[in-house]
Amino acid sequence: MPAGKPKSSADQAKTRGTRKKFFGKNLLRLGMVSSTQDELKKLFLQGAPDGTIVVAQEQERGRGRREKSWHSMSGRGLWMSVLLQPEGRPEIWTWTPLWAGLVVHHAITDLLKSHSENISSNILLKWPNDILLEGRKLCGILSEQVQDCQGRQAVILGIGINLSQRQEDFLPHLRGVATSLLDFTGESFEPDAMLEKMILSLEDFYPLLKPIAADRIRRAFLSHAWGVGERLRLMVAGRREEGIFEGLGPAGEIRLRDSDGKISSFVGADKIERA
Repeated sequence: MPAGKPKSSADQAKTRGTRKKFFGKNLLRLGMVSSTQDELKKLFLQGAPDGTIVVAQEQERGRGRREKSWHSMSGRGLWMSVLLQPEGRPEIWTWTPLWAGLVVHHAITDLLKSHSENISSNILLKWPNDILLEGRKLCGILSEQVQDCQGRQAVILGIGINLSQRQEDFLPHLRGVATSLLDFTGESFEPDAMLEKMILSLEDFYPLLKPIAADRIRRAFLSHAWGVGERLRLMVAGRREEGIFEGLGPAGEIRLRDSDGKISSFVGADKIERA
């Protein structure tokens, strides 16, 4: 059984057609929004339950980590946020965006399996929050911890997956850097088709957050990770850090080994590239 998977593929196939969808029960579809993150935060503060999903046709101010903007064209991608309540100490909820990478990887692989049996090898997880398809950015993930006035805590995951953009549709500085499923396959995919795969994948992988199974998430993430064993360069708070990508720390932080053999851990970076 692949690392990190809570069920075998056969078991999943038996249950998908008959089980009740936890993640599909509270689903809000919107047109133009500021961002799905903002909309779901409002719903959380109004008492929205675990598993609530917000999907938008277009975002005016979609964003990624460190307030970077995310270009969200109308109908050209899946722009969604999902409310999660992991079990375990909040300080290890930092595994949630890495877990989300596994969810997206599995959903996209499932959607594209008719195009290639080996599609999974073309999709890599770039720590901490990007999904690459043949080396270009296909998806970004934003994880935000929230708390209401009663002390209820949750994680809101924002997920943006490029589906039907051509290169000329991307902003000039993203051309050649970003990609879409249309770019890769020559076929347009409807957001609802991607959403259905995401809902199934969320359900398949949610047991890994109930409670947080850090070791299983680590192994599964590293099996699909970009740059493992390679020398990487990170920009961290304005300074450059280099080293061999050795693995992940106890909270999901990246671990680099420098030329002297010293291993350092980093919880975030402004930029990550091959050195």
